[in-house]
This record gives sequence, C-alpha cells and structure tokens, in this order.
Amino acid sequence: MNWTKAKILLWKEWRETRWKFLAFFLTFHPLVWISAVALLVDKEHWFTFQTMPAKTVYQVMEGLVFAQSMFTLTAGLFLIVFYAASSVSREIASRRIFFVLERPVTRWSVLSAKYALSGLQAYALMALTPLTTLLAAYIGVLLVSHTVTLEASWGHVFPLMGAALRIGLWRGVVGVMVFSLVFSLSVVFEQWWASMGAGVVAVIALFYFFGKSLILSILEPARGHRGEFSLDMFGDISRETVLITLLVAIGCFILSQILFQRKQMA
Repeated sequence: MNWTKAKILLWKEWRETRWKFLAFFLTFHPLVWISAVALLVDKEHWFTFQTMPAKTVYQVMEGLVFAQSMFTLTAGLFLIVFYAASSVSREIASRRIFFVLERPVTRWSVLSAKYALSGLQAYALMALTPLTTLLAAYIGVLLVSHTVTLEASWGHVFPLMGAALRIGLWRGVVGVMVFSLVFSLSVVFEQWWASMGAGVVAVIALFYFFGKSLILSILEPARGHRGEFSLDMFGDISRETVLITLLVAIGCFILSQILFQRKQMA
C-alpha cells in the first residue's frame, strides 16, 4: 500500500467517524457537564464557587482529575466497547465494504486504515480526557472565581496538567487493548450489536478476574504518607503491565487481519 492510497483510506475513515468521535469525546466529559449545570442552575453553588478559597479550588481540581481518570477506566471502557463495535461489522452488514474492495486496494490495507484511525481516536478518548477535563475546569475557575488568578494559580495547575497527562497516557493503552479486542469481534460478527455484546462480556470478565488488583494498584499510589489524596504517584504503572497490554492489542489486530482475509463476504 503506497502513501497515496493510505491517505485516501484514512481520509475516508475520518469522514465517516469524525462526528461519532466528537459525540463520544463530549460524552467522555460527564463531570464537566454536571459541574456546569450545577453552577448555572443553582445560584448558591455559583456564589460558593466564586468565594471559595484558592487552596480549596486546587483540591477540587485535583479531585476532578482523579474522578475523571477513574471514569475512563470503568464506564469509559464500556464506551470504548460501543465505539469499536461497529468499526467493521456495520460496513459489512450494509455492504458498503464491497464498494471499497472493488477499488485497487487490498483487504489488509482497508482494515489497517480502519484500525489505525479508530484506534487513535479510542486512545485520544481515554488519554486526553483527564487533561481536557482539568483544562475545562481551570477555564471555568478563571472566569468565575474571585480568589484565583492566572498568575497565582499557574504554579499549582501546571503540575496537575503533567499528572493528568501522565495518567492519561497509560489509560489510553488500556483503552486501545479493549478497542483491539472488540475490533476483532466486529470482524467476526456482521451485526454490530453482537460484537458489542461480546465486548461487554469480555470487559466484565476483565474486571472480574483482574479488576480488584488493577483498581488497588491505581489507588494505593494516590495515598500520601498520612493517608491524604495525592496525584504525585497516581500515574505510575509497571512497564510489564504496559507491555502485556500492548502485546494483547497487537495480537488482537493480527487476529482481526487473519479473520478478515478469510471472511466470506457475498
């Protein structure tokens, strides 16, 4: 596959998935929407936030990063399942895939373009939302608060941005693993709801067998020496865990290619 064909296939995938990606990106920010509605609807909350001490504001922002990162690792994974379920199956069911395969392109290149772009979008949903949640909260603080200024707050917020980005980096790796698994299932099943159901079962099994140790490995570093919440070590994860997660994702991609090459499509 030459670069010209690759760009055409990637552009096709982007045109077909850009609105879905935007919708999911907005869905991945429930804390932002809940906070915004609470401030706009209740004047008491608005006044409390305006006069809240700067130290308390920073603690609230820190808690938002923590809560958003936990959302991505729990409910966010199920959203990734839903996001990936129709990656291939919907085009097979609607027979749109045949119009693409009639072009001078291989099945390998078509599936690779789908995986590359949708996988990157899934990674962005998991990896960037802790940071974007923090940025949205920071902008809101600067617009509303009477106790926090840009000059005084930057030294507190900048380390939080680094922590949010560090946390998101490996959250994204976990998201790509789940995406890759459901992506391979979307090749097997021609109905998107079937691949979504199988993906939900797989994620539930993941939480059943590994969820407790995974959650504890996340929460334990977040505790300070005196039991207080801290993000300093919250983004740390073992290299072995990242390596295993990436190997599973690569294995699922290879499996999806094998299945797609052998799939009978009439």
